[in-house]
Amino acid sequence: MLQLDNVTLLGIDCVEIERLIFAAEVSMKNIQFKAVKLLTHLQSDHEAIVKIPPITSIEAYSHFMFKELVHYVDTDYVLIIQHDGYVLNPAQWHDTFFEFDYIGAPCIWGMGNGGFSFRSKKLLEILASEDAITQLHPEDFAICKTYRPFLENKGIRFATSEIAYKFSVESNIWEEQFGFHNADIAAWNIDEFACSTKHKFFIEKFKKKYKYSQIKLTYIVQFYLKSNVINPVNELIAIYSRYDAAILDKIHFVFVDDGSPIPVEIDTDINLHYTLLRIEDDIPWNQGGARNLGVEHAKSERLLLTDLDIIFPENLLSQLLYFYPPQHSIFKFKTVSNLKVIEPHFNVFLMWKDTFLKTKGVDEEFSGRYGHDDVFFYFLNKALGVKFYLFKYSNIILREHKEQIPTQHNPLKRDITENKILFEKKMEIVKNAVDPMEARSDLYLNFNWKVIEEKVRK
Repeated sequence: MLQLDNVTLLGIDCVEIERLIFAAEVSMKNIQFKAVKLLTHLQSDHEAIVKIPPITSIEAYSHFMFKELVHYVDTDYVLIIQHDGYVLNPAQWHDTFFEFDYIGAPCIWGMGNGGFSFRSKKLLEILASEDAITQLHPEDFAICKTYRPFLENKGIRFATSEIAYKFSVESNIWEEQFGFHNADIAAWNIDEFACSTKHKFFIEKFKKKYKYSQIKLTYIVQFYLKSNVINPVNELIAIYSRYDAAILDKIHFVFVDDGSPIPVEIDTDINLHYTLLRIEDDIPWNQGGARNLGVEHAKSERLLLTDLDIIFPENLLSQLLYFYPPQHSIFKFKTVSNLKVIEPHFNVFLMWKDTFLKTKGVDEEFSGRYGHDDVFFYFLNKALGVKFYLFKYSNIILREHKEQIPTQHNPLKRDITENKILFEKKMEIVKNAVDPMEARSDLYLNFNWKVIEEKVRK
């Protein structure tokens, strides 16, 4: 048992106290603190609860951390925790931490994330008493950046980046540091630190969240098959199933059956991470709605939105696993068909989920008729400032089924007349409205659907 007789474990939560209690109890596993204080206005019978007036904003939280925290700490040091930042690895405590007045994980602006941080009483006293300190929010940035020179002149010692890295991780992958804040902690053994009965809810929540933690990319394809004589879905799956295991371990496939007359089934021996969804309403040309549904079931933040006629070569998928597009960007791909380079496929994209949802997905007002849903999606994104780029590392392969009757899997009528009129009407709004989103209807997942099957790769 690690004895920290001069340290108070302290957290503040005026939203949901049980989650902070869990963070504290995990942090206390194998560590004996001098005191444990969980500050809140919420009702709880937990022995560590200390009542405070409600804190109703992040600005108020920053003010409290500067001007009031000192009154709740009677030890030389305090370890600040939050519901998403606490101790994970007591074995990584180092007594050299006592050499500093402030330690926080390295983050985008430098050392000092405050969500899980180590602070001295000396620092708290200066913060509370100095009238010259007036810019209080965000509190960690103000301490470690805005007022750092001022505080250093007062004798405050800030941790080096090397010490900060050993102490915690922020918005990155946890690598056995002492603690974390808002990071990927899939590698942590929660069963070793949490009580299987008392913490059952949090254990189940953790395991559900990180069930697909290795997934880096979600591959979404929608389809409508008139018959099961030709099954390009299983053809596509058979191709990808032969790819390197290290690639397949990191990809989640989402197959959306857009109401095929004969429900599609996937071979039982297929070893992929996949979800098979089925739209139950008979809506012709509902590929936009099907794509929206696929995104809702994505297991990663990066998406490949593609068509059934498209093959991504193995080398390209391997590259995309470690390619992180800039925010608010969409990438298209060089396209090859019948050994010839053609125009990049208009409806195949790599993007972040947040970018897709910027337009609330594909406008389902186009569903029921053929065409222009993808074109409107493109121009609406451009109007919202999204940048389109061409990914040049490798090309995708187009195997166009609709051109040949023997391989045609969707014989529905391809008449763009009605949707062209709708598209032109919407584009007038995009061009003239203050907010281009005024052209976007409110239709989203405007149908009945169900999950047919979900499988985790072995």
